[in-house]
Amino acid sequence: MNYETLAARIIEAAAAKNIDAKVTQQVGVDRVISLSRCPCETYGDSDHCELSQPSITLLGGQITYTCGHPRCSHRPIEEVADKLGVTLPFRGKTLTVFDIDELAEVFKEDRPTYIEGLLRREDVMNVVGPSKARKTLFATQLALTLAMGGKFLGKYQTYYPGAPVLYLDYELCGDSIRRRVLQQCDALEGFEKQHRKRVKFAKMRGKQHMKLDELCKWLASLPPKTYSVIVVDALYKCYPDGMDENSNSHMTTLYNMLAIAADVHQAAIIVIHHFSKGKPLNSRIADLGAGAGSQSRSADAHVVLKEHSRKDTIEMHGIVRDFAPLNPILLQCDWPLWVYLPGDVDAESINIELAAIANDLVATADEPQPKAKFVTLQTNRKDEYFGEPLSSRRAKALIEKAIAEKWITEDTKHRPHTVWLTPEQRAKVNQTLLNVANTLIAEAA
Repeated sequence: MNYETLAARIIEAAAAKNIDAKVTQQVGVDRVISLSRCPCETYGDSDHCELSQPSITLLGGQITYTCGHPRCSHRPIEEVADKLGVTLPFRGKTLTVFDIDELAEVFKEDRPTYIEGLLRREDVMNVVGPSKARKTLFATQLALTLAMGGKFLGKYQTYYPGAPVLYLDYELCGDSIRRRVLQQCDALEGFEKQHRKRVKFAKMRGKQHMKLDELCKWLASLPPKTYSVIVVDALYKCYPDGMDENSNSHMTTLYNMLAIAADVHQAAIIVIHHFSKGKPLNSRIADLGAGAGSQSRSADAHVVLKEHSRKDTIEMHGIVRDFAPLNPILLQCDWPLWVYLPGDVDAESINIELAAIANDLVATADEPQPKAKFVTLQTNRKDEYFGEPLSSRRAKALIEKAIAEKWITEDTKHRPHTVWLTPEQRAKVNQTLLNVANTLIAEAA
């Protein structure tokens, strides 16, 4: 039974119960049927009023019921169908399939792009970073740039979708939101007075009744495209009751909820998330978000903000499903905005690491050192260069890289193998470390 036939049966059955029913929203084969009253309502049930707005949604192989009355808010669709006298196929679930021609016809248009190379309508995007890494500053700058259709970070073209961007801030107090946003509005080139109406903010801090499951229901109650992009900051603050972020099944259910909300509302959803505690920063990009691995696999775009050795600088990495692979870029905080820094992220980071290792040779001995002893030295020394202690495996990998890049020299003819610096290498090390020091001094000034 397809959705068209099922919708006709529901409307016919509702009419037999003196309930007006009609299709009020339709996108492709999916549709929403609005009812004049709840089938579970009893005559004289005065609090079951027109504000209940009962409806049946046929979407993506699922059939759900929505009613604003407290007793009906979680009522199973099977019970509602029994009240109407409608037999549902497969206990409320149905499957729509297409041959290739039908597929080409039903989905003939690409979803609009909102951020070039990053985000389309109905996508779910993660923005993940360490604690206090100014993720909110990044996210509000993105929301404001979308509202004016400018270039995000001066690099990624955005397109204003025609409906407001909704920013749900679960972390900041109202005055903090106001102060930051007004500073960014003044600093963002091209942001004019007319753009202010295109972004809506909600202070969600302390609103424990609006967890993610309730938020998705609220979005489903609105007309589609009321908002074009919805930003949830931060995800962990609105987990449903009983949620375990380390459970793959829980995280998968959560992201399915977000995907359904994005589909029903015809909007993109961006969630701000945090790193796992204790997870090494050299982990794979997909593994850096807190919780089970499904949080990165379920998203259409996974953007990671990693701390960089340079002050007030982060590396932006990304994995996208529907666009060309993203190259990592450097961003520097020029308060109140993040600014794109041209340059090779990997090359700069590696050069600083290799120079630091070679510098240890200069500091410890002028004579060649046994390679094994040097590896041990690296793992035991403090985290002054890399921001975290080195494992033996990481130290070996960096030393091999330093040898391959000719930052240090290895003697493999004799045992034990030794490593040292030539005069040319020493000059190269000194210049690199001098450049880093000058940069830090300039930033401090």
